Amino acid sequence: EMAATNRPAEELLAGNLDVAVMYCPPEHKNLEVSPLCEDELLVVMSPKHPLASRRRIEPQDLAGETLLLYPPREESTLLTKVLEPAGVAPGRIMEIPLTEAIVEMAAAGAGVAFMACWAVSPHLASKKLVGRSLGNPGFHRSWYAVTLRNHRKPQYMSEFLNLLTINGPKYMEYSFATKA
Repeated sequence: EMAATNRPAEELLAGNLDVAVMYCPPEHKNLEVSPLCEDELLVVMSPKHPLASRRRIEPQDLAGETLLLYPPREESTLLTKVLEPAGVAPGRIMEIPLTEAIVEMAAAGAGVAFMACWAVSPHLASKKLVGRSLGNPGFHRSWYAVTLRNHRKPQYMSEFLNLLTINGPKYMEYSFATKA
């Protein structure tokens, strides 16, 4: 069974999860971290948005823009890892918990979002949204499989982790689609 949680490391340590897929795993002596894959986060917007004509987006381009973010904003990668270090202040911030709602609002021109390429690829292909790399060479995340250390992994778990390593974002796209 696959589940989403905001506290994957705690759930692992409590014995409630067999494996967590994370992009910012904590350092803990009881956790084993294995690299899986990398993905890119894109600035996504309506094809009619003024920034859609750019080949790539720089942090300064987002000054004054309405941002469509997953809550809580304090954990937003776009705010904490991109805009704040660059000294860029966005305009309005709208916290939206559902991917589908963010996609619809961005497509309608209500703001811009920062989303994984694999999560929005169908909307980019259909031209409902435009996605642009942020900076050069783009904003990439590394994903990791996190398991309990010194915990014997059954054969199926080793095979599952191997599949994730080989197919990475394809599996994330699948889990995203099945969760929705």
